[in-house]
Amino acid sequence: MLNRSNVFSLLARCCLMYFLLFSIKSYAIPAGNLSCYADVNGQPSYSLGYTLDAVNVSLSTPNGTQVGKIISKFQNFSCAAAYNQDWYLQIYALGSPVPGYANVCRTNINGIGIQYLDAEGQPIICNARGYIFSIPKFHLSGSLREGTVLARLIRVNGDIPYGSFPLNISAILQAYFYGYTNSTDWGTLQLQGSNMIYTTPNLPQIYFPTSPTSTPIIDLNIDNNLHGTKASSTPRSQNLDMCLFDGDNSSSSNITLTFSDDAAGITGKAPDNFSIFRNGGSRSDIKDRLDYLVSVLNPVTGSQEQVKNGVATYWSFGSSTKKPTRQVVLPGVGLALCIPAPITISTPSMDISGKSSGHYTGVLRVIYTPSTYAASSK
Repeated sequence: MLNRSNVFSLLARCCLMYFLLFSIKSYAIPAGNLSCYADVNGQPSYSLGYTLDAVNVSLSTPNGTQVGKIISKFQNFSCAAAYNQDWYLQIYALGSPVPGYANVCRTNINGIGIQYLDAEGQPIICNARGYIFSIPKFHLSGSLREGTVLARLIRVNGDIPYGSFPLNISAILQAYFYGYTNSTDWGTLQLQGSNMIYTTPNLPQIYFPTSPTSTPIIDLNIDNNLHGTKASSTPRSQNLDMCLFDGDNSSSSNITLTFSDDAAGITGKAPDNFSIFRNGGSRSDIKDRLDYLVSVLNPVTGSQEQVKNGVATYWSFGSSTKKPTRQVVLPGVGLALCIPAPITISTPSMDISGKSSGHYTGVLRVIYTPSTYAASSK
């Protein structure tokens, strides 16, 4: 015979079981998990667009160096119904891990691994899943912002082949509702742009013969006494020798150069001008700013070419164009051939009576990118 305490305990377990069964029956999971999709001009799509942003890789690039990124394109997502479960889009990071890196997977290019990232920017273990986007329960849509980093390319152990190679992405997309055990294959990552990886025997570099191991310093040679008897300064120019090494003795056929400074977006300044600023002054005050121009010798035409601040300059050598190479000794490389591209920095005649006296400094950045190597393998 049951005593009172036993009867109470048995009834409690029965009531608990009834409540759980009622909760499970309160909603339905759609079969296939395909009720949410990428909305492409109102049409369902089960893929995700991305672009590849990669730098040139060389045999001397240290292991562990990030050499590229997989970046998402903007994408709207729609759900067919407001289910009371969160919907997740995840990356299934297919690929064997690189020895010593559980979250860096092998790629089809020896010496280059890929590290997929979840929505929090944390690495996903190889052959595991991590969500990259979600739509909360009771919501019908959402958007993945453009520029989200989906993966990093990492230099890993192994000899890198020389040339240009297409990077293949083996990861797939899957979708599921939170709490539902099955994930449904949803599609693939769809490249929108070039997937080529360029490798060189050595890292490309900009070589300044007058400052082979340090950053060059240029004196614009503007009148020191800004409040002297002169109301204006005379035009002056300074030359800086520069040579471009592409990593393989000038075998590349295209050159991209971009010059920029810290004066972007300042009002009242011509967009082509570069600037230096008075130490301790205001960057927004024209009295504390001196402008200058930059030109560079075009190695294709042999003529001086003025560059625009922050705008890339492209040069291309045709099959019959002779490259004006120079033999130099590069730090860390040794004897090598580079392409001369000396810089001229000029200050036009200006009224300096309204300028503040003081010491003016600034930074000129030069970004050099060689591309399209002559050989596909070596």
